Amino acid sequence: MAKKTKAQASETAVVDVPAEEHAEDAAKVEGKKTRRASSSAGKAQVFKGEELAATRTPVTVAKELSRLNWKMNTPLSTIEGENINIPLTNPPLKAVKIYFSTGINVTARNLSNGVTIKDALKAIHKMFHKKADDELDLPVLDTMEWTEYFADDRGEWNAVLVKQKKEGAPVSKKKAKKGEA
Repeated sequence: MAKKTKAQASETAVVDVPAEEHAEDAAKVEGKKTRRASSSAGKAQVFKGEELAATRTPVTVAKELSRLNWKMNTPLSTIEGENINIPLTNPPLKAVKIYFSTGINVTARNLSNGVTIKDALKAIHKMFHKKADDELDLPVLDTMEWTEYFADDRGEWNAVLVKQKKEGAPVSKKKAKKGEA
């Protein structure tokens, strides 16, 4: 088997390279900057509220939110066993305005992937993290709700209303064995 010279080895390498990569390499040699192509094949489309309002597309809020029983003044790390990295709404929205019955509102944003449950909870926690339990009338997040009436009334299709409750679901306690106690 004969040894290949450097020139022959580089020629075979150029032949194996696809045309797009070869053009990119040629641009680097000439000193031009190239931009890496982005892939949008795996990403879901994320909407603005105005886009959905124009087509009057209804929005649904994730049902996983009602199972959290999360106190709004506690950190997100206290939430166990639930996936909070899923989209808050379907279809996904870039920004969600969160309204409370007390008149307070907060906005959660995630422009690239759409607002997730985690993004919404972070925005809520940022508002209530300095409050003590006794300062909050309804400290536990029950659920969020989107209604067409609410959207038409306020003119904001990306708005949700928070429902709160006094206490979370009771935590099951293990029964003591007969020999203990």
